[in-house]
Amino acid sequence: EFAIDTRVSFHADWIDSNISLLGDFNDDGLVNAADIDLLFAEVAAGTHDPFFELTSDAFVDQADVDELVLNILGSLFGDANLDLAVSFADFTALQNNFGLAGGWANANFNGDALITFSDFSILQNNFGQSGTGAPTSVPEPATIMLMALGSVGLLARRRRSSPLS
Repeated sequence: EFAIDTRVSFHADWIDSNISLLGDFNDDGLVNAADIDLLFAEVAAGTHDPFFELTSDAFVDQADVDELVLNILGSLFGDANLDLAVSFADFTALQNNFGLAGGWANANFNGDALITFSDFSILQNNFGQSGTGAPTSVPEPATIMLMALGSVGLLARRRRSSPLS
């Protein structure tokens, strides 16, 4: 009886320490922006490492990123801080990092090298929505005005930093 209990306990401990959380690619016990960044890097590498496979189709691609963001995390593209709402806080992250290299937490929502206008478009498409896909309250006109002003600032910043031809 003692030998069986010891083996069961040993195996339970082994299982506990060797099975990670689905989507926790860096094995830190959390599924977060760092894991999205690792998945984007794997998609870009194109090696289709089964470790990153979330959709059971033998490919590591955008469908796996969608699975991680939308279903595992229950969030939306554009939610930089992963608080399950695409809001002004996410826009601020994008504004602060526009034109720079960075990952999901810096508002890189498409996994390319830089935070650009395409990331802004992704955020804009989901602005005011929650992770369940249901719209939250409609943004106040003042919030919309701040976003419009921020957009103009982003475009002006982009023009100033572009080399003249």
